[in-house]
Amino acid sequence: MAYDESAYQAGMAAARRDIAAGQPKLRYAARGTWGERLAQILQARFGVELVVLACLTNVTALSFDAGYNATVEAHLDVLHGPGAVAAVWGEIEQFRRANSPAAADSLPRPSHDP
Repeated sequence: MAYDESAYQAGMAAARRDIAAGQPKLRYAARGTWGERLAQILQARFGVELVVLACLTNVTALSFDAGYNATVEAHLDVLHGPGAVAAVWGEIEQFRRANSPAAADSLPRPSHDP
């Protein structure tokens, strides 16, 4: 997918401001039981709020969110070790497979490569 570079950069800048203010968030389209579990883990482990995104979006919003998440994820990896956020996604995938094997195949993967 092609990103809107200015929106991606704006997302990165917003994340840096939130990190500096001690209020980093992660922005994912996470619904239902697994979304609730994701929010709980992010809060408990990292002190990070989950912002639940709409499923219908556009390239500008996707780009902003990708830049924001990439910045916060990198920050969390510095604080908690490489792959900290990826490990949470692994736990969520296991949770989904245990609770709904068919649903686990549709688990969204965060993507923030420009």
